[in-house]
Amino acid sequence: PPPTHTHTYTLLLISTTNTNPELQKKTSSEMSSSKQSRWIKYGREGPGYKWWQTETELSVTVPVGEGVKGRDIVYQLKPNHLQVGIKGKPLIVDGDLTQSVVVDESSWILDDGAVEITIQKGTSEDVWWASLIKGHPQIDVKRIESSKYLDDSLLQKLAEKDEEEAKKQKETEGENLKGEDK
Repeated sequence: PPPTHTHTYTLLLISTTNTNPELQKKTSSEMSSSKQSRWIKYGREGPGYKWWQTETELSVTVPVGEGVKGRDIVYQLKPNHLQVGIKGKPLIVDGDLTQSVVVDESSWILDDGAVEITIQKGTSEDVWWASLIKGHPQIDVKRIESSKYLDDSLLQKLAEKDEEEAKKQKETEGENLKGEDK
């Protein structure tokens, strides 16, 4: 969309709770990509937030609780830094972004007790981000890149294997903790 449309759209999103079905449909379709597999993790949870991505955008959800008003939100996005919180309280998210973003083409709304942020990725050689904030939990970007060349059934098997390995690791950690208690 032309920049004037983006700016108008951004102001509309910030000033409403996004109850317009046409806007909801548009933002949902913009974030979906026909090339993304449901077996690949394009984001994950971080401390106080969840995030996911397409090749061009990041979407971040920061729960703030019911009853919080837009005027109570602390939000600052710089090309390499994100802050989100509630006035008078410690910030929920405060960190350096993995890569740079386009601030003027990014927006946020308050919806159902959460700040929903759409961030336009900056130009970079790395299309996929391993984490939203530097030093926070990462995803496997190599798996995302290789998914272009793999059949969805194989991606499903890989995802199931990853889940099984994570379950075994949790069980092993649990047994180790029990052994330490003795």
